[in-house]
Amino acid sequence: GGVLLEKAISLIRMTESLKFALEKGWYDRALLLANGIQKIAELLETEIGNTQLIIQSVKMSQELLTLYETST
Repeated sequence: GGVLLEKAISLIRMTESLKFALEKGWYDRALLLANGIQKIAELLETEIGNTQLIIQSVKMSQELLTLYETST
């Protein structure tokens, strides 16, 4: 199960990077990160089924993107 853990950790890191990118105004980077987050989340979801962590990360990335879209 080490691979799953690594994916979960990278999901969290990417979510943090996304937040940082949006704060800095790096929107191209933010969009790339958001896409990556969703891809990893989908992989994890199929492998473990729904876990809170994944749902939270995806929700967070979607909320951040929504904030970004409404602020531009």
